This record gives sequence, structure tokens and C-alpha cells, in this order.
Amino acid sequence: MNGQRASINRPPMAFLVLSILVLLISLHGADAHDRPGTRPPTTPLIYPGEPVQTAVLSRAGGHFHSLFVTPHLAAIFAGTHLGFFASQDRGQTWELVAPRFIREEVQGIAGGHNSRVLYVVTREMGLQVSRDAGVTWTGRPIEMAGRNLRAVALDPRDPESLYVWAVGHGLFRSADGGEHWVQLAEARTLPPVESLAVHPDHPETLYAGTVKGVWRRNDGGYHWRFPVRGPRQRVTALTFAPGRANHLLAATPKGMFAVNLDGMHWERFPASPWGPPTGFAFSADQPGQLFVVTHEGVVATWSLDNGVWALATAPPLP
Repeated sequence: MNGQRASINRPPMAFLVLSILVLLISLHGADAHDRPGTRPPTTPLIYPGEPVQTAVLSRAGGHFHSLFVTPHLAAIFAGTHLGFFASQDRGQTWELVAPRFIREEVQGIAGGHNSRVLYVVTREMGLQVSRDAGVTWTGRPIEMAGRNLRAVALDPRDPESLYVWAVGHGLFRSADGGEHWVQLAEARTLPPVESLAVHPDHPETLYAGTVKGVWRRNDGGYHWRFPVRGPRQRVTALTFAPGRANHLLAATPKGMFAVNLDGMHWERFPASPWGPPTGFAFSADQPGQLFVVTHEGVVATWSLDNGVWALATAPPLP
């Protein structure tokens, strides 16, 4: 009888194989940042006023998603798995910006040229807005969009006009700094979105960095062009170089690229000595220097004029 019961209770081998295949396919097709349980079950609590070395923060699980740089490098802001951090020493040490960001995954940052207005999108708190360079913060809910926001971008000519991508809901736009919202696209319109950029001269033209390359829309987000010949690789950051409207830069796990404006032709830049970038930023006073951050928190610069990589902690080039 025991042998019979064992044979009856044991799932058929075909069922086990099918279950494993379904699980593998679902994990392969999902965006890693959208899967539940991707963060460690227990992560350290880091409080404002506690300087943390970059390596310590990274080893604790604070992998870096995004970057924002103020003029003269007075402050560098970074979004990580463990919160929203600021550095006063060019990325050597970091401090949590505010208590609300304790153990909160910050997935994107955008800011105006004066660096006073900051928009931060998070995994669990939605959009957070500061109008005094990060001193105080206010939440801006988006009705029917949930709290998991993946990407944010500003109209370069209007710091009150912004776009966000809500995981599972799609693209939203606000014309008043996050007070009111209009939905422009559903989530099914695009593959999982990781980054957004607005054309500096034509704000109705948007670019979305997805897990399958760069997509473009010329009517503010209602219809998107599929990149038939474009690379099918994940794009974690998109940005335009100041004063160079034809220079769209893309960060991927395979390195940094310049993308022509139809998203179909990519030019690879020389690889960074510190690994592929995950986030981009420009400083208003250094338009020729692209600041990048890697997954492990290394902040470096790439000169658009002479094509040289350098650590942000190093003296600037003459």
C-alpha cells in the first residue's frame, strides 16, 4: 500500500517539467526590477546624517539606478535600492537625503536647470517632489497609477512639465509639477520601460528606453514607433547632451551608445574602465561632461569633446 500511495501522490514527471519551463519563461520575460522579492529580505537601515562609503552602500544592496548633478558639483544625488542619497565629495561617501527614503528604492531622478526642483520616482512611495534642492519633500499621487514608478523625464524648457512611467499602468504627464495627471499610454503599449527622455527642441517627441531598445513617439506619447532594426537590449538611462539635440545617449548593460533619433542606429562609445553605466546626468556649468554612475556606485565622467573617461573624484580636465 505504501508503494501505491507514493506513486499516486508523486506528480507526474511531465507535469514537473512543464511547471519548471513555465517558471523559467515567466522569469525571463519579466523585468528584474518589476519582479516581487528581488530585494534582500533584510537590508540595513541607513539614516540621514550617517555618511556611508560607496563600497559599503553597494555591498549592503544599495545598487545605483540613477544620478543627478548640481552645478560646480556642490552635490551629487543618486537613486539606489536602499534610498535616495547625496554626496558632497564627488561620490566617495553618501548620506540619505531624508527619513522618508529609508530603505525606499529610488528608480529615477529629474531636475530643473537651477537644481532647486527635484523629482524622484520610487518603488513604493510614487513621486516625491522637492522645491528647495532636497531639503523638504512632498508626495504627489497619481490616481489609478499605483506607487511603483519606474522612470521620469522633464521637458527641458518647462520644469513643471514632466512624464513618468508607472509599472503596470503606463505613461502619465503632468503640466503643473505633479499636481494633476493625464494618462498618455497604457502599460501594454511598450515593453517594460526603464528610462524616458524628452527632445530638447520638440517636447512633443518622447523617447522610451525599454528592455527591448529605444522607442520613439512624436505626438506626446499616444502612439509609439517600433524600432524594426534597432538593437533589442535593455536601456537603463537616456539623455540628450545640452546644446546637442541630435545627441541622444543610451546606457545599456553592454556599455554606452549614441542613438540616432529614429532609435535604429547605435554608435558604441569606448567602454568605461569601471563598468557599464546605469544612470546619466549633466551639470549646467559643464555641458561637455557627461556624468555616469555604475551599478556599484562609481561616479565617472565622459568628455563629449575629446572622448576621455575619468573618475568624478579626479581634478577636472583643463
